[in-house]
Amino acid sequence: MTPRSPTFVELTTTMAIDVDGAPNAYGPPGKPALHFGLNAHRGAISSGEIVGYLTKNNDGRTPEIQGPSDPFPGYFISTTGFEDAANLNRLDPRKYVDASKINYVVLGRFAKQNGAKLGDYVAVHSMRTGNSVFGIIGDSGNSSGAEGSLVLLQALGYPVTSGKTGGVETKEIVIRYFPGSNPAVHSMRTGNSVFGIIATPATAAEPRVHSLCSEWSRHPVPSAFRSSIARPTGTSIYASGGTSRCPLQDSRPEWIRCSPFL
Repeated sequence: MTPRSPTFVELTTTMAIDVDGAPNAYGPPGKPALHFGLNAHRGAISSGEIVGYLTKNNDGRTPEIQGPSDPFPGYFISTTGFEDAANLNRLDPRKYVDASKINYVVLGRFAKQNGAKLGDYVAVHSMRTGNSVFGIIGDSGNSSGAEGSLVLLQALGYPVTSGKTGGVETKEIVIRYFPGSNPAVHSMRTGNSVFGIIATPATAAEPRVHSLCSEWSRHPVPSAFRSSIARPTGTSIYASGGTSRCPLQDSRPEWIRCSPFL
């Protein structure tokens, strides 16, 4: 039986910087963090409920603090919508998708209405820089979907260093979503890998995706990614790789369009 090509949907959008999931995203006064403390409060006011990191008994007021064995002792524990299901410790910052290391976008209304869910794979392209990267849908909370992780924007070629400044204010980011590409919502660890894609770069210039399911029509295997977007020089959703310069190739010049299984 010949497998069917995986379906996808595209969104052209602006992109704000998401630092959620990074262990140094938020901290107490005096500790340098990736974002302003008020950004973690509802309404961005000090009296607003804390929604950007964990609080004791979910009271929305008293932060949980990272311990001495955590990545950033003394900092708060920033969370993401997608998480490592194999890690049962909600107070472990490693449970969440680190915006400083993993390429991810936020699940917005458009993607959700078209069947995409947290954990599904994406390909992202910048029409300004010509760079293309792979990633996952790693967070929620922005209905526009116009938000991506710090390292995603860096990989696309934007000179951003934190969530405090920068971002892309014009509609030049194209996100290709693969709905149903992670049907079991896997987020397993294997050695240095997490969230389904190998962390270390490989010599082969293709994304090495763990075989999360046998439904070829729904799972964007490497050949699907290669045909959906220009081949990257790296192989992962991590900061270490997954960037390419995408040549002009078809009626929509920033994308390659063809059957991934030919």
